[in-house]
Amino acid sequence: MHILDWYHLKKKVNETMTIILSKVGRKIHTQYMLQLLWKGKSTQTIEYLKTLTAKNEEAKNMLITYLTKNKHTSLIMNAEKWQVKPLVVVELKNKMIF
Repeated sequence: MHILDWYHLKKKVNETMTIILSKVGRKIHTQYMLQLLWKGKSTQTIEYLKTLTAKNEEAKNMLITYLTKNKHTSLIMNAEKWQVKPLVVVELKNKMIF
């Protein structure tokens, strides 16, 4: 098992959506898909992607395959749930409190 990190997942979606859709509407569709993926909703993302009319069906199918493959063989994690919270360190009379 491998973890598909957010940076590479986002990059892949953004780059592929540039090929799939014309400029009009691309941003809103891409943002919506990334929001779903951020919450770990890969199945909903795939179903949404299937509804889009693509200017390049081959690229669309490649992205669907990529998301489907990674849905089963890796962890498209719920980044919202697992987002690391910042560590707060407070110094109180020469004692570190975490």
